[in-house]
Amino acid sequence: MGKYSAVVSAVQGRLDGHVGTGKILQGWKVKMGPLAEVEGEKDFPTVRIWVPDLTQVEHTRIVGEGGMTLQLSISSSRKAGLVQWIEDVEKVLDAIETDHTTGNLDLGLNGTLQRPMLPQVQDNFANELSINAQIRLSVMPRLFTRGARRATE
Repeated sequence: MGKYSAVVSAVQGRLDGHVGTGKILQGWKVKMGPLAEVEGEKDFPTVRIWVPDLTQVEHTRIVGEGGMTLQLSISSSRKAGLVQWIEDVEKVLDAIETDHTTGNLDLGLNGTLQRPMLPQVQDNFANELSINAQIRLSVMPRLFTRGARRATE
């Protein structure tokens, strides 16, 4: 797995790991990629990971540093109200920052990041069915050798 794909996989694994009984996101749906189906009341609450944005900075001709912004969306039932929506946002942020196997705070996503992740919640909106949050999770994967992004070791 590569430097970028390891981070996406870690975020997906962490969210999936928090969905079980007694976990932070109990009863939630975790989905990957662009919306392909119509959502209704039965689908709430949902967190979706969208296609990430990648950037790169060259340190030397050999070593590179990559930045990535993961786009996540949270959809909560509009009927449940604004307080429930913000509680849902808090749950997803806590789930991203908490290792699902140990319960410990882990801002480095199991060692895949060079510095702690930085979440921002912005561009929120509502429609007739849902209240939606947009999370931009800025991360800096570990330094890599240019031409070898695919290798995590």
